Amino acid sequence: MANVRFCSKCGASLFDGEDRCRLCRTPLDAMTFVAPQKTSAQFDSSPFVGVWLNPRDTMRSIISSDPTYMVIPLAAAGGIMQALDRAVGKNAGDVLSLPVLLLLVLIAGPIGGIIGLHIGARLLHFTGKWLGGAASPEEIRAAVAWGGVPALWGALLWVPILLLSGSAVFTSDMGVEQVNGIALLLSGAMILVQVGTALWSAFTGLHTLGEVQGFSAWKAFCNGLLAGLVVLIPLLVIGFGLVLLVAGRF
Repeated sequence: MANVRFCSKCGASLFDGEDRCRLCRTPLDAMTFVAPQKTSAQFDSSPFVGVWLNPRDTMRSIISSDPTYMVIPLAAAGGIMQALDRAVGKNAGDVLSLPVLLLLVLIAGPIGGIIGLHIGARLLHFTGKWLGGAASPEEIRAAVAWGGVPALWGALLWVPILLLSGSAVFTSDMGVEQVNGIALLLSGAMILVQVGTALWSAFTGLHTLGEVQGFSAWKAFCNGLLAGLVVLIPLLVIGFGLVLLVAGRF
């Protein structure tokens, strides 16, 4: 994000050639610009910490220094987290042993996470332009990857969860007969914490995406909604067409 200034009224990013803030609509000539200063989030904390409460400041710092910083490792870690969540949802432990399941998660998860990040960033870039977004796909990848950091902190709880419950957490009966009740209770509590960090990631993700696009969080939400519809609507049309085709044969 080259040559970025910030609105003196709301703090949103301003790009070269813009005559007013896209967030609060303040005209450029009504603003008072001061020399850029680093925030406390940039000075005193790691972005892994700062993004929790200062997602926009943290995102500015990352984009201004290196928009590729840690993006691929974060995407890979996110892919592992999502693969574990899918394994729980599909009760994969009913048909796979724990070593095999974890091996598949560690192989397929990072690949899926990295590919998903690139596809998602392209979609957000495509639909974001409809709303006036100015971020590049590279910047959007950074925003999505770093916006999910709180959920990755929560994903660290998979280690004690697996130590306590083993493969039981991936089975349909949750291993009620095989696992100590206290272990199951603790595992359930940690899963609830993971849900909380995932919800907080939704908040940070909207603000990191909004920062690079020059959007409010609500407009960033619309950006994500449009990206989802771009994928969903063609699938629904194809599915409806297949239903009509099959129905016409009988």
